[in-house]
Amino acid sequence: MRVYIGVDIGSVSIDVAIVSENDRLLADQYIRHNGRIDASLSAVIQGIEQQYEIIAMAATGVGAPRAVAKFGATAVNEVIALVQGVTCQNPDARTIIDIGGQDSKLIFLEENISGKSDQLVLRDFSMNSFCAAGTGSFLDQQAARLYLTIEEFAQQALVSNNPARVAGRCSVFAKSDMIHLQQKGTSTEDIVAGLCHAVAGNFKANIAKGKELSPPVIFTGGVSQNPGVLRAFRTAFSLSEGQLYVPVQAVTLGAYGAVQWLLNNTARIAAHRNAGTEKAKQENSASERKQLAPLKPAEARITRNKFSDKPQLPREPLFLGIDIGSISTNIVLLSLTGEVVFKRYLMTAGQPIEAVRSGLRQLYERYGQDLFITGVATTGSGRMLIGDLLGADVIKNEITTHARAAIFVNPQVDTIFEIGGQDSKYIHLTNGIVDDFTMNKACAAGTGSFLEEQAQKLGVQIKEEFGRLALSAARPLDCGEKCTVFMESEVVKYFQEGGSIAEITAGLAYSVVHNYLYKVVENRPIGSCIFFQGGVAANAAVVAAFEAVTGKAVYVPEHYEVMGALGCCLLAREHYLANPAVKSRFKGLDYLERPFKTDTFECRNCDNLCEINRIAMEGNQLLYYGGRCERYEVAARTEINSMPDYFAAREELLGGQTPEVDNKRIIGIPRTQVFYEYFPFFKTFFETLGFAVKVTPESNRDAIKRGIDSVRTTTCYPAKLAHGHVSWMVDQARRGGIDALFIPSLRETQSCSPSHHPMANHCDFIVFIAEMTNEALHIERQGIPVLKPELHFRLGPEAVKRELYNMMLTMGMGCYSEQSVDAACNAAFEQYYKFRRTMLEQGRAALSRIAPTDKAVILIGKLHNTCDKVLTLNLPKIWRGLGVHCLPMDFFDFYSSEDVHAAWYNTTLAMGQRMLALSDIVRDIPNVYPVYVTNFSCVNDSMMSHFIKSELGGKPALYLEIDEHSGEAGIITRCEAFLDAISGKADTTAYYPDRIQRRSFDRKAVKTLYIPYVAKGSRIWSAAFRRCGINAESLPEPDQESIAYGQQFTTGEECYPCILITGDIFKKIISSRGEPGMAFFSPGSCGSCRYDSFNPLHNIALKKLMQTGGAGDAVIVDDYGPANPQFKEIVASPLYRAAIMEAFIALDTLNRLLLNIRPYECQAGMAERAFEAGIDAVGHTLETGGDFAGALHKAVAAMLAVPVDRTIRRPRIGVMGEAYIRNVGFSSNNLIQTLEALGAEVVTPPVHELIKYTRYKNIYYAEKAGDSVQARTARLTNQQIDNQEEKYLRPVIEHLGYNFEPCMLTHIQKSGMTLKAGSHIGAAIEMINYKADGIINAIPFNCVPGMVIESLMERFRSEYPNIPFLTLVFQGQNQANNLTRLETLVHQCQEKIKEEQKVAL
Repeated sequence: MRVYIGVDIGSVSIDVAIVSENDRLLADQYIRHNGRIDASLSAVIQGIEQQYEIIAMAATGVGAPRAVAKFGATAVNEVIALVQGVTCQNPDARTIIDIGGQDSKLIFLEENISGKSDQLVLRDFSMNSFCAAGTGSFLDQQAARLYLTIEEFAQQALVSNNPARVAGRCSVFAKSDMIHLQQKGTSTEDIVAGLCHAVAGNFKANIAKGKELSPPVIFTGGVSQNPGVLRAFRTAFSLSEGQLYVPVQAVTLGAYGAVQWLLNNTARIAAHRNAGTEKAKQENSASERKQLAPLKPAEARITRNKFSDKPQLPREPLFLGIDIGSISTNIVLLSLTGEVVFKRYLMTAGQPIEAVRSGLRQLYERYGQDLFITGVATTGSGRMLIGDLLGADVIKNEITTHARAAIFVNPQVDTIFEIGGQDSKYIHLTNGIVDDFTMNKACAAGTGSFLEEQAQKLGVQIKEEFGRLALSAARPLDCGEKCTVFMESEVVKYFQEGGSIAEITAGLAYSVVHNYLYKVVENRPIGSCIFFQGGVAANAAVVAAFEAVTGKAVYVPEHYEVMGALGCCLLAREHYLANPAVKSRFKGLDYLERPFKTDTFECRNCDNLCEINRIAMEGNQLLYYGGRCERYEVAARTEINSMPDYFAAREELLGGQTPEVDNKRIIGIPRTQVFYEYFPFFKTFFETLGFAVKVTPESNRDAIKRGIDSVRTTTCYPAKLAHGHVSWMVDQARRGGIDALFIPSLRETQSCSPSHHPMANHCDFIVFIAEMTNEALHIERQGIPVLKPELHFRLGPEAVKRELYNMMLTMGMGCYSEQSVDAACNAAFEQYYKFRRTMLEQGRAALSRIAPTDKAVILIGKLHNTCDKVLTLNLPKIWRGLGVHCLPMDFFDFYSSEDVHAAWYNTTLAMGQRMLALSDIVRDIPNVYPVYVTNFSCVNDSMMSHFIKSELGGKPALYLEIDEHSGEAGIITRCEAFLDAISGKADTTAYYPDRIQRRSFDRKAVKTLYIPYVAKGSRIWSAAFRRCGINAESLPEPDQESIAYGQQFTTGEECYPCILITGDIFKKIISSRGEPGMAFFSPGSCGSCRYDSFNPLHNIALKKLMQTGGAGDAVIVDDYGPANPQFKEIVASPLYRAAIMEAFIALDTLNRLLLNIRPYECQAGMAERAFEAGIDAVGHTLETGGDFAGALHKAVAAMLAVPVDRTIRRPRIGVMGEAYIRNVGFSSNNLIQTLEALGAEVVTPPVHELIKYTRYKNIYYAEKAGDSVQARTARLTNQQIDNQEEKYLRPVIEHLGYNFEPCMLTHIQKSGMTLKAGSHIGAAIEMINYKADGIINAIPFNCVPGMVIESLMERFRSEYPNIPFLTLVFQGQNQANNLTRLETLVHQCQEKIKEEQKVAL
């Protein structure tokens, strides 16, 4: 029988559909390939060939290129194939949830617009990007960790009635949660069910992003076969069995759909090549793969003495140390003289009590009744549990115990690298005292668990064979440094391309090191005496990789695997020597032999609904874990002393809601980000006008869930929580509990120093939270009034009054005169300033109460980050429990440090200004230390950390990154370790700020001014400088070397453009050390974007390079007048302004022509050559002051002369978003050329969009300030430049057939928004003017403006329902699923064109 074959080759399985010539599904198969794609695929096809004659094959999925290469298959996009399969098999479906081995998809379907076909049409889709959490591989890993098959895993989930809370964001952090749950006695079925709910929650938060699923919803892919996950999805999306179901061919619908696509596109059918004649072409030869230097063994620095228990116990006191970790539990017995008597390295296996019990049994069996243990200490993630059960004398964090052991082995040690099974630590010591430390944060890729799992998949023994193989590799392969699951993808890819196991294991060793150094150590110092500790130190390849990357000797101590337990012994010994008369609390080696019971219950005493774990040991008091207050745990913990709770006092001062009064209209004020500063102002304003005020309850579990369920994009934790608070208030409005919501758009607060900081912006998540929540929750569509004034406190009281008066008028909130609003504002300002004065008074009183021997910390960050108990995991309570005063940041005066503001004048973000001012203040208070609180993915704090460290001048500080997945245990560990570190320091130490030393631009000294590469052809910018007599050159387009150089001076949390631009600058400086007079232009943008922070970051990096003598006389400059008067004079001159405008008009004109002509050119490369020649010719004319109009006309004519063939209409894709990503090909993996290769034509906003936006802001701020003269002047200037642009561009644009509108103000006005959101949505509207068929929002990872736009796109879609919109995120990784997205988008646009043509006929 002749058949067609469809194969869907994923990261985990090969799915096969066999279809007859008359389109009947004969059979389907699901085969796990275990990473051996080629062998499995060949076996499958050979088996089919023995039964059938294959006419042709259609292949889809990530492995489709293998089938194309081996069997001549036709490749089909996996989203298109799945839609085609669902259309044929499940035509009633309107939504598809598809989860495979490493990817997740959400697909929305609708009937086609022409009505002339019964086929479903792809309406919208979304996929996972960088993180593969919540996919099939994620579940496989968790099942393996629980020693369950995936089938057992699925069935266990159905047994649970109380699913545990488990992180779904990251595979390694899910394991952290699992371990903590096991340590607290949670049952396996509850953990498994919790993992299923974590998968559903992760999908809802990161894939669905608040979108409503239209039923019927079908669940496809391998994960759909897990009934526990299916149940969790029904719960998460509130769907019944009939509304969400698993179709019959759920696993093979993609393969079946690929065949259906082939049958509908017969011109694409290619003859099948039988397995016997296959041509297994490798995609990449060995020479094309990314390769690293061979590893050199470091055995001379690895102590591997085979330890044996001492045959007899010494006649002296003995000390027991126990380290209960995620992977291993380690036990050490130490003599009084410091000799290790006994040690054991045991696997925890998810059962910490059992692991400790086993170790103590072995200790007893070895020495019997002769044991007399004088002191016991515990550490590790299970230290509290085991310490409480056994009666430990000392319970200590892992940082302190590892440091203590290292110093014991070698007092000269100054750096400790520690990598365990689940976490990683870095410790720096000076003179035996810890002065800096950190632990892995949001991403735990590259820990011991990851390495062990990869070894198992490769069939390699981790203990000896892995290291031996890796050290034998001549060409280690670069496996990257991203998420564990994506590194696993690299492993699979290399394996299929013929990479040897030795090359792959060596690459994995490098990956662990790169991950650790880049994501954990960041740019902290690495000393000269380095110890490598933890279980991973046993791997000789990882040791060698550390030496290769750092260029330094790395030593592995004798007891590397049990250093935490050894440190415990030493601390127990110190405790004994300090208190020799005090008897140990240790309950005995046999205490854990007693039976015990565990259970879990939910505390409903407050809205937090904490999950409490209870352990009942026979003859012992009950132990409780998991609460956020002392209600249950007070008996098992040191009581929080009578130290003042300053944060509770602050909350009381902030004020609460109005007591219920009849006949008063009620304004609902949710606890969004600005609540914690401006609530006294807003409350007073509304109450003065006669309203009552209602506020949301303090943040709790319900608010978190509401926020995650409703948010429409990937945001920081505070923005999610803000959505949750607004959601609660919307429910109040539905019930009639409030009359209107008040969600202010706080654009600016007061500048900390108007003379140095002309701006005082907020993050765009704060600026646009009203619009984001309104869009996500459909507030106004439900008829609920929303008051959302745009407030600029920096512009003064009159500007605020105008906005609030307009708000009252436009929202119809009664007849309020201008005088009454004025009076209410005056009262509000007085109350606000009173609150500020009271806080300062409280601060002075608090400082006076702190004794010289006391320690205190101040929580520094954004006010909402430091004052919301949920966002801090109740840090004030934790610190008070440790006996440390904890102070709010507004106990101190932000506005008193003029010198710090002068030093950091580029800081346009108000919260950044405050954090720097507080760093300056706290640096000089002896016993008060800063604790900086931030969140995973906080885009602005990633830059501020550089500046804060410089401002502190070496004073110890603790940096905590908290989000909805963070656990209190990890935060407590960090706090305890920090307290230990500062307790060993003298409070009399003086610290001095290490501020950047900016060197001004000296026209005589500068030989060459280098400008950043910002777009193809942007070298024309340098011609404008040369016209003014400055020898200027453009840096070249970034490349892989740029990334490497950029990573040397960044932490990895900065945005991708920052890393690339930094790399470009320092690549040039370092590679041209002999070149005199180099200057680099690093401008800002005076907005809420991180661009403003690039210049100080570059100057910090330059200063470090200068200290090593590697920077020569290079300078990094901006156009800030007081710092660079000569440079400011140049860029402010009429000559430069005219030249720069003409340069960018020419660049924009030629770039538009290039994008319009290149896809249709008859001879490849002609358009590019004409473009480059035009740029050079016009640039020369600009430089020499020649005929600009004539030169541009010639360049345009040359491009229009390129022969083209426009027979086939290509879909036109508008690419908007972040300017650098959009315009710099390397940063977006050549997005525009990729789209062209897929059959599209691309249009973009102007290359000089940022310049146009700056002009718009000049108008906006002048009008908001009420400065009519300045506003008219700004509008006139903008109009003059627009007229000049129109003169040159209109003929070209109209020749191309587009609608032309040069004025950005017009586009922003059409968007209905202002500032960044208005400019970006306005850009999308501009793309519509250019007759775009689809829109791409191209942004770097964690780009706040870009994510705001994604959250507001429902508004755009409602106005332009037939325009597909796609957000693409870039961070330097060549993602296969980005290509899938692009293929799908182009397909959508092509199908739309076809349907429109049918309608037209």
